[in-house]
Amino acid sequence: LIVMAAAVADVTPGIYQEMKIPKHGLPAALPLKPVPDILAELGRLKQPHQYLVGFAAQTGDIIKPALQKLNKKRLDAIVANPVDKPNAGFGSDTNQAILIDKRGRHQQINRCTKLELAHRLFDFIQNPPEDNSNVKYQIITR
Repeated sequence: LIVMAAAVADVTPGIYQEMKIPKHGLPAALPLKPVPDILAELGRLKQPHQYLVGFAAQTGDIIKPALQKLNKKRLDAIVANPVDKPNAGFGSDTNQAILIDKRGRHQQINRCTKLELAHRLFDFIQNPPEDNSNVKYQIITR
């Protein structure tokens, strides 16, 4: 079981400098380059007996991008969490989320402490709901 709560970084400086750049020598813009996607690589290498969970911190519609990430990165489950809600996401002791597995089973987690959310995530992984009372999220197969 691997749970990847957040990317190490999405980008890194495109130019490496041996020495500190003096303030008067700073460029108007810093070129950036993407870093390797560790979660996608783990999904590519994952074996059938392994279970991989990712997070999708989103603003606005959190479901569609989370499902795309679940599929594209070959995850077994994803935690879709809104970072544009009060008292949720980065810089907060609380969060809320929707847990979704690759079969479309899901569970809404209302605002709670991040520790409680972690416990609920592990409960979801160990005992996913057999059937949701509402419509399952549609997972597009690869």
